[in-house]
Amino acid sequence: MPFLVYNLLLQSITFAGAIPLYYVIRGIDKTDIHSVVQSAIAFLVWAIVLMIVTSVILFLFTFVPYAIVLDGESVLTSIKKGYRVLRISITETVIFWLLLVLVGMLTWVPFYPLQLLGFVGFVVSHILSIIAAWLIVAPIVTSWWIELYKRKSKML
Repeated sequence: MPFLVYNLLLQSITFAGAIPLYYVIRGIDKTDIHSVVQSAIAFLVWAIVLMIVTSVILFLFTFVPYAIVLDGESVLTSIKKGYRVLRISITETVIFWLLLVLVGMLTWVPFYPLQLLGFVGFVVSHILSIIAAWLIVAPIVTSWWIELYKRKSKML
């Protein structure tokens, strides 16, 4: 149950940040090209801001799911404990996040030649890279995070 509450909390924060995008889209006057351009720019800027804020929240909450699942903590206690673990392992966490991005990009490389086959090849290459990430990268990365969390949470 705490893990469900945690996920609902994250989804609510993300959804709340997306609400202004509705008003940007609603304010478009399709007959005025300046309105369309301004709305497109506002949409792009807000989407970038939302992506940055979401990334920061996910970074700050890196260890919260592990505190919930491995230690059986409540959501608020897990947030506190996850933040404490993050503070004592900030360097390793940044390195792991960078490795995660790198490994995620590397799953795309073997399927890149399929993109030369046109739109269908583009779609198939992306689907195969997502499947490879789920089946190969996700378990490895999860074990990295679990190991780091276990080592650092013992230090608290």
